[in-house]
Amino acid sequence: MLRAILHHRRAVGSAVTVLALAVASVAETAPSSTAAAPTAAAPIAATPTVASDGTGLYRTVQAAVNAVPANNTKRATITIKPGTYREIVTIPSNKPYITLQGLGTTANSTLIVDNHSNAGGYGTAGSATVFVYGHDFIAQNLTMSNDYGVGSQAVAANVTAQRALFSGVRFLGNQDTLLVNDGARAYFVNNYIEGTVDFIFGGGTAVFNACSIYEKRTVGGPVTAARTPSTQAYGFLIYKSTVTGATNNTTQLGRPWGPDAQVLYRESTLTSTLATAQPWIDMSGHPWYQARFTEYKDTGSGATHNSNRPQMSDAQAVNYTPQKFGGLRRMESRRLTARTLSSNRTATGREPRLSTGRRPTPGSHRPDRRAEFRESGRHRRTRSAWPGTACRAAADRHPEREEPRRPGPAPAYRPSARRG
Repeated sequence: MLRAILHHRRAVGSAVTVLALAVASVAETAPSSTAAAPTAAAPIAATPTVASDGTGLYRTVQAAVNAVPANNTKRATITIKPGTYREIVTIPSNKPYITLQGLGTTANSTLIVDNHSNAGGYGTAGSATVFVYGHDFIAQNLTMSNDYGVGSQAVAANVTAQRALFSGVRFLGNQDTLLVNDGARAYFVNNYIEGTVDFIFGGGTAVFNACSIYEKRTVGGPVTAARTPSTQAYGFLIYKSTVTGATNNTTQLGRPWGPDAQVLYRESTLTSTLATAQPWIDMSGHPWYQARFTEYKDTGSGATHNSNRPQMSDAQAVNYTPQKFGGLRRMESRRLTARTLSSNRTATGREPRLSTGRRPTPGSHRPDRRAEFRESGRHRRTRSAWPGTACRAAADRHPEREEPRRPGPAPAYRPSARRG
């Protein structure tokens, strides 16, 4: 009896802890879901509300972000009234725990949009409409868009943060719509993502769960362009998502922006838009077959098997789940807590960088990955495989791409250019 009572107390205590840590509870519904998210802690003194018509505390999203105290330790929820907000929004690295919550009935109702581009002199990475640097960021029920048009790289969202969560968000653009930067860890659930070329790209780690992915160009193009470092086990996981397109037999699953790119389409629905004979293609001198490209138990008319479509085995698939990719602690049937990405904190309370998935050795903040790299002999390759150093500067360029700038401090806010 005593053991039963103690067990019950422990269970209750554990449940209370999980509830306190949860940032949000998001139903796995359509991308236009309006499900709200309870915060992990009380927001700052007065929850900022944005309304372009002047009925809120702020007229712009950036003004509300600027009002969040630096180095805040509690979640700050910024509610955004339906409308169009033509501006550049930057979530700085010293402002974690920020939530952008659209208040409309659908994600279409709240639009953050601008038109910067590589052709306009901003560079690919610098062309984003929304920059996310602060860790534990959440966006829900809104749209992030770059409406520059075709002819240049133009990013809608540039994600560099750790443990970023996007739920019920629409990402609109053409080439290079969504950038998941080196070192980033992000979870995308119930989102809509569209583009023409390489519209999910970068060297970070991301899970796309129950997302709708749309190739909008009639001549088709590659969905992903991963540049996963060789020292990083996980890149992009397209999980239980749906890939559609404007035309049949024209869309590729992806191409390797870097030679060690890692992309897995797992248990997803691939429609007739897929170029089934050759769904992976080369890029910048990097052969697709030397990258880490695989599929696992996909379905749909586009999910055929041939020698150009490497399939993951059941034994391998055990190590390529959403939990493995994102450090996901808890994903229950039909429901997902916003605290899905494990912090994996060390005993010092600091957070190690994501690398190969190995935990730091006891008593150290980060493992000496450079030493491990040298000992492995991989530094003797003709190209540098160490992420963020020479490989970035010496990387091959592609006619359709411009090398994204190295992620650094949040760029200074500049008024956006307006098109006539």
